[in-house]
Amino acid sequence: MIHARLHKENLFDKEILLQNELIHMYAKCGALLRARKVLEEVKIRDIVSWTALISGYAQERLVEEVFGCLKQMQHEGQWPNEVTIICILKAYISTGALDKGIEIHELISREKTWEQNTQVCNALVDMYSKCNMLTKAQEVFDELLVRDIVSWTTLLSGYAQQGHGEEALQCFERMHCETAMPNVVTLVCMLKASGSIGAINRGREIHSKIINGQLQGVLVGNALVDMYAKCGIVEKAQTEFNEIQCQNVVSWTALIAGYGHLGYDEMAIELFNKMIGEGVEPNAVTFSVVLNACSHSGLLDMGQLYFESMSKCYNIIPTSEHYTSMVDLFGRIGLFEHSIALIEKIPTSDYLPTWTALLGSCQRLGNIKLGKLAFDYAVQLDETNSVPYVCMRNIYATVHVEEDTNEIEASDRYAH
Repeated sequence: MIHARLHKENLFDKEILLQNELIHMYAKCGALLRARKVLEEVKIRDIVSWTALISGYAQERLVEEVFGCLKQMQHEGQWPNEVTIICILKAYISTGALDKGIEIHELISREKTWEQNTQVCNALVDMYSKCNMLTKAQEVFDELLVRDIVSWTTLLSGYAQQGHGEEALQCFERMHCETAMPNVVTLVCMLKASGSIGAINRGREIHSKIINGQLQGVLVGNALVDMYAKCGIVEKAQTEFNEIQCQNVVSWTALIAGYGHLGYDEMAIELFNKMIGEGVEPNAVTFSVVLNACSHSGLLDMGQLYFESMSKCYNIIPTSEHYTSMVDLFGRIGLFEHSIALIEKIPTSDYLPTWTALLGSCQRLGNIKLGKLAFDYAVQLDETNSVPYVCMRNIYATVHVEEDTNEIEASDRYAH
C-alpha cells in the first residue's frame, strides 16, 4: 500500500532512500521477485540498493543469485562495502559454498582496507571454521591486529563444532592471556569442547564462571546437561536438567544421550516416552539416540515403532544413521534378511558405519557368508579402516574356518 502511494504521489523516483527501503522491506519479507523488480526500476542504484537485495538472497540461501548480484554490481561500477561482504559470506557459510567464499577472500586480500576489518575477518573465520578448514581459519584469526570477543568465540566455536576440543581449550587459555572477557556464547562453546574430550575438571571450571556471572537460560542449561552427560556424570546432568525452567528438545536429547552412552538404555527409552508425553516433539538427533538404545537392548518391536513414527508422526526423513541403527538392531537378533532389505532402502550405500554394524552382527552370530559381503563393501569404502579386518578375522577364528593365508595376513596387518 505504501509502495503504491509513493508512485501515486510521484515520490518513488525522487528519493533513493525510499527506494532502498522498499528493496530492503520486500527482501526482508521474502518477496525477492518484488525486491528485484524495484531495484531494476531504480534509475540510480547505489551500494545500499544492491546490499539490500543481496541480504535478502543470503537470508534465503540463494547462493547463485547472491553471486550474480555481486558480478552485476561490479559490472556497473559499484564496489561492495563491509556490510555487503559480510552478507555474501553469510550466504556462502549457510550453504557450504566454499569455492565462492574463497573468491571473496581473494577479493578482500586485494582490497587492503579490509584486511584488518575485524567484522569482515570474523566472517571469514566463521566460513572456514564451518567448512572444516580450521588451519585457514586460524591463519585469518592470527593476522588480525585487533580481536574482539566475536573473533575469539568464532574460532573457539569452530574448534568445538568440528570435534577439536583440545585446540578449543588451548585457544580459550590464550584468550585469557590476552585479557579478553568471555561472554555466554564463549562459555557455552567451552562446555561443548570440554564434553567432547571428557575434560570434566575444565568443564567444572567453566560451570563456576557461569555461576559467578549469574548466567542463566536454556542455552546455558542445555550446554551443562550435555557436558556432564558426555563426561559420564549423568546424575549431575539430571540435576542441571531439572533446573532448566523451560526444557526443550535439545535439553531432553542431551539427557537421553547421556543415559544411553552409559548403557542405561531402559532409562533413555523411559525419558524419551516421558518427553513425548509432555508434548515435546523429538528431532532427528533424538531418534538417533533412542534407536541406538533400542538396538543395544534388542527391543525390536519398540525400535520398529519408533523408526516408523519418524516419518509418519513427525515428518522426519530417516538418515543413513537411523537406518544403521535399525540394521544393527535386526542383526543383533539374527534377522539378517531384514538388515539387507533395509540396507537396500538407504538412499546411499557408501555409509561405512552401516556395513561395520552389519559386520559386527555377523561376528557375534558367526555368519561368514554375509560377513564377507559386508567386509568387501566396508573395505571398498575405506581400506585403511582396521575395524572390518578385525571383525572378519574374529569371525574366522570363532568358527575355526580355514581361509586364504594371504587374507589372514592382511587382516593381521590392519588389526595391528
